[in-house]
Amino acid sequence: MENGKYTGELGFRLYNKYKDTHYQVFYDPHKNKKISSPNSCEPTPFFNNYSSETTLSNVDIAILDQRTNVVGILIEIEESKAEPKKIIGDIGSIILSDQIRIKGNDYNYGNLLMILGLKAIEKGHSTEKINNICKKLSQINRQIGTKEMDILALFDNDLDALIRRIESTIENRFNDSCKVWIRN
Repeated sequence: MENGKYTGELGFRLYNKYKDTHYQVFYDPHKNKKISSPNSCEPTPFFNNYSSETTLSNVDIAILDQRTNVVGILIEIEESKAEPKKIIGDIGSIILSDQIRIKGNDYNYGNLLMILGLKAIEKGHSTEKINNICKKLSQINRQIGTKEMDILALFDNDLDALIRRIESTIENRFNDSCKVWIRN
């Protein structure tokens, strides 16, 4: 299996689905040129002023609300085994960041939903451990973070099913009463 295949395909599908709406989807195609679009890029969280010293790990997918010019959804998908150490890094980089750079433009966060899509069985020791890490990092973010952020970990051992769950979660977020992602 080519790592990142499902993630790139999801980004491309979301880009096409929402390109004529006020939501703009940016995604990392994971070097798969067949799924490239004008919004293929590597969304890069950073803190302070943008530079190589202040950039953190890239995210797979970022969704921008063009009405407010804020990013409201970030998606990170682990297609292979989800290691707790990697999850801490994924979430920690978002907690530390002040903004996100996308195709040379800097954007603020709104009421942020961070979706972690993880290949793992839904019940089990590592799943429990990752859920506990997400809860703890959410608490830390509420204490020291610069943004409102919910962290949602979705698990499935079947990558097709996992991608469908992520898409459904995004759709629910769009249909939620919080249609504009402005910070309260």
